Amino acid sequence: MDLKTLTRLTLAALLAVAGCKDDTESVSQVTKFRVLAVQADPPEVQPGEGAVFRVLFADPEGAGRQIEVLWFGCIGLFEPDQKLTKECRLLSAPQISKIGQGGDTYQIPPLPADVLGSDETTTQATAFVIGCAGGTIAVPDDLFDSEAVPSLGKLCRGGDTLVVTKTLTISKSESPNTNPQI
Repeated sequence: MDLKTLTRLTLAALLAVAGCKDDTESVSQVTKFRVLAVQADPPEVQPGEGAVFRVLFADPEGAGRQIEVLWFGCIGLFEPDQKLTKECRLLSAPQISKIGQGGDTYQIPPLPADVLGSDETTTQATAFVIGCAGGTIAVPDDLFDSEAVPSLGKLCRGGDTLVVTKTLTISKSESPNTNPQI
């Protein structure tokens, strides 16, 4: 390959690279309402023990915009838009919190001793966090009884919404998993 061709190819490659724009959002920039973290503490419990769930929100619209948070948890693994009827054995009553900014917590009381079947050594629980920034959460009375459960994200009226889940392990282990100390 001659020098002229090599120069043209190099110039074309440099122009192609210079013309590329990275459209992905940086994780360090908050451009929309989002969850930064959800933690279960402890992440694994035995029957008869409870847990605390914590969520940390970031809202680029800043202070002054209220965030409503709906928390509830079910025994088993669930996805945000999955039907909750009959299969959702509630960990505790759903709870709505109103916060200014930052985070919120949800207390799971001690789980019943029979949360695991006689032949089970472990199961999962799913905590749902529905955040509504600048709006209100409208929970239908039949959320857990209706065959037509709405998308959980549609429970937020007039605001920015998000739905996240966090799992909690329930086991008979003598040495359950713990969160690391920071």
